[in-house]
Amino acid sequence: MSQEQQKPVILFVHGAWHQPKHYSLLIACIESQGFTVVAPTLASAGYDDSVDGKGLDDDVRAIQDEIVPHIDSGRKIIAVGHSYGAVPLQVAINGQTQAERQQKGQKGGFVSVIFIAPTPVLQKDISMYDSVGGQYTSAWFHDVSDTRLPLKNEKLMGAFFSDVDKSVAEKIIPTLCHQSKGPFEVIVPCTPADLNIPKILVLCKDDLIFTKDILTFVADKWGATVLEIESGHSPHLSETHSQWIANLVATEADKIFNFLARQSLCDGRGLAVRQAFKGSYHPNPMPGRWDINPHLSGDEEIEVYLYNVKCVEAEALPCIKCGINVCEECRCYPRAAPPTARPNRRPHLRGNFELDNIMCLCEECDNKTEEEVIDKFVNQRCDCDIYTRWICVRCEDEERKTTKKYFAERTQMEWDWIVRYDVDFGDDCEPSKTLHDQTFERASHDAFGADDDICRKLIGMRNIRTLVRSIRSLTTTQIIRDG
Repeated sequence: MSQEQQKPVILFVHGAWHQPKHYSLLIACIESQGFTVVAPTLASAGYDDSVDGKGLDDDVRAIQDEIVPHIDSGRKIIAVGHSYGAVPLQVAINGQTQAERQQKGQKGGFVSVIFIAPTPVLQKDISMYDSVGGQYTSAWFHDVSDTRLPLKNEKLMGAFFSDVDKSVAEKIIPTLCHQSKGPFEVIVPCTPADLNIPKILVLCKDDLIFTKDILTFVADKWGATVLEIESGHSPHLSETHSQWIANLVATEADKIFNFLARQSLCDGRGLAVRQAFKGSYHPNPMPGRWDINPHLSGDEEIEVYLYNVKCVEAEALPCIKCGINVCEECRCYPRAAPPTARPNRRPHLRGNFELDNIMCLCEECDNKTEEEVIDKFVNQRCDCDIYTRWICVRCEDEERKTTKKYFAERTQMEWDWIVRYDVDFGDDCEPSKTLHDQTFERASHDAFGADDDICRKLIGMRNIRTLVRSIRSLTTTQIIRDG
């Protein structure tokens, strides 16, 4: 996939008196969605005297130093700013949106911004301090010194942490840092109303600093969509709220991807991955080596042709999973036969050298397993032949990772006896239950990772027969009572 169609990078900008570490829960939730998160530390907030004299320009520069390399490489950016962080963020975005950069012949840029309980800025070319009559309306929870805004710790439960458990707040308060007053007393050159990209304002309904009435009015002036959340000023301290925000970020990214999918003639990444000799095209540092499955696989043969070929855009078809257009040269499938075995292309089950996993399940457990993996694999749309299915490298990679994760967390090989010292297996050096496919013995799996060696409902069954079939990408053996 070309860089224009990669997942957007997420830029997160923290609020005053805070550091990125205070948002670790929220950042982790966003990263779990598969995004790269860039979270710069603002110059005006810190733990030593270096914050003195720092202003808005210093904070904007701190943001740009971290995010500009990603923009210059062609990446799209979704920006997220909390509280005061929205102010330097809006300045950093101004002039660097994707549309503005395209007019200059440049790639990358900001495509969307999410403001969480933002500091309201309605006027440009004036300082925030002067815009409210030369005063600090927030002085009820902080003092004002010559260079800083020292916090009144006894007031913070009612300001930052009104809906946060007291024990959690008491751990966080000592870790809050100094805040320069410089950014609040210098001219702000723009407002979010000047940004010609989609804007979302997350309104925290229980926020005692920036109330609902204020931010509803501000959102209208900014041209921002309002989304409400049952939270105080610090939703990032709640796992539920953090996950909600992460899902919001993912939704914005999907909108961008779907737009690009409709506009793109071809994904482009598949061929780039092949030419870089990466991913599924270089699966094994020792081609032909056996692994525990067993599994034989080899690298794609490298030919001069590969480095001269281009996307065949006229022949592109949608990926059966995500819908992005991919051509024959970019779709993902094994382009080299197993080095010591003839490919077997029988439907539903892959060749005997390519069966990845087998599980033994009763019918009830099998149905439950199907429910848990539905929509995670392309097989449900007919994936009988890995050589003919039309899938992009991104979806194939996600499918492979999901399958690997599922088996790592939900199954247990019976040959775990090899590293168990609490059970005497006697002279039997084989797993206690195996299935045979061609010439290979396959150890059974416990689908729920329990200590039992097989699905409990199968224990005690004497007359059983096996039915081998494919469930999504998981090659599964279902054992049911005969008759």
